[in-house]
Amino acid sequence: MKKILFYALFSAAAFMAVSCDEDFNQDVAAPQAWPQEEAITLPGFTVSAASAVDLATADSVAVFTYTVPANMPEGTSISNFRLEITPDAVDGAASVLVNAASNGKVASADLQKIIEDDYGKRPVERTLSAKVYANWMKEGQASLLTAAPIVIKATPKAPVISGAYYLVGDMVGWDAKGMVKFNHSDKDVYEDPIFTLMITTKKDNQYWKIIPQENVDADAAGVENGFWQKGVVGVAVDGDDSMSGQLITEGDVKAAKITKAGMYSITLNMMDYTYTIKEIAPEYYIVGAMQGWNSDVIKGKTCMLYPQSPMIHSYTTQFNNDANLKIWLGSDFGNWSACYGA
Repeated sequence: MKKILFYALFSAAAFMAVSCDEDFNQDVAAPQAWPQEEAITLPGFTVSAASAVDLATADSVAVFTYTVPANMPEGTSISNFRLEITPDAVDGAASVLVNAASNGKVASADLQKIIEDDYGKRPVERTLSAKVYANWMKEGQASLLTAAPIVIKATPKAPVISGAYYLVGDMVGWDAKGMVKFNHSDKDVYEDPIFTLMITTKKDNQYWKIIPQENVDADAAGVENGFWQKGVVGVAVDGDDSMSGQLITEGDVKAAKITKAGMYSITLNMMDYTYTIKEIAPEYYIVGAMQGWNSDVIKGKTCMLYPQSPMIHSYTTQFNNDANLKIWLGSDFGNWSACYGA
């Protein structure tokens, strides 16, 4: 039997930390830095992939099983399992080494990181090529052991995020005709889970909920009660007027409430299903003889009213001759049909 020979590749520094309850080789001494040894196969030692796993279900998951030779020599054992994992469909993806327990389990966090790094966070099943390594031990000596590669199928842990969300409520209406779409970047929703919207409420105590794109599509397709089918986003307590909090889609989904009339920004973080509401003071500008009736969105914004509160704005000046003017909301500046006038 050879002396203990491990690839330098399998040094303790290469092993990823795990946080599971299983014994991921905790009692195995750190491999020594001997010259590299080519892994061998052993008749009767085989490895098979386990069923597809969902990483949201447990801290560790079983990804392989193995068999040992029927007539193992006395005093020999197979231990110190680890996997060399490579994302299957990613060109140039680096292989990653993770520890494995003797029952074929690996830390869900290890697989989660590999998938996120190469595939992203979208919760769909991914495939990973894996080669299992172990040590064939006898009297303190070991040989590097391997078997045919396996394919691991795993779904990463992540919330369901729709491609778009819409606000419904007292301020806009409770159906598809009045709903207002949240803004979002052109990135994948699992890379950028933030959705934003500016809304003006003209009355106090305005209730609201959020409708995902899938429900809108179902309603458009004529699905009965499709608009309000499962997936509607709201809060746990009816009339919750908190300016930030947790969103839910399961159970008895209630409507939140904005208590004061005004202009607000609503921000959703759908990765952790939270919302933040901020009252904002809108910008209003005077356009008229005093600034040359300049409608240029860059050069014309010279006479901004000063907000004294979210609903009260003022401007002090001395008019000479022509005192005609109109008022533009900052976001409408340049659009003559959106001016406020007498």
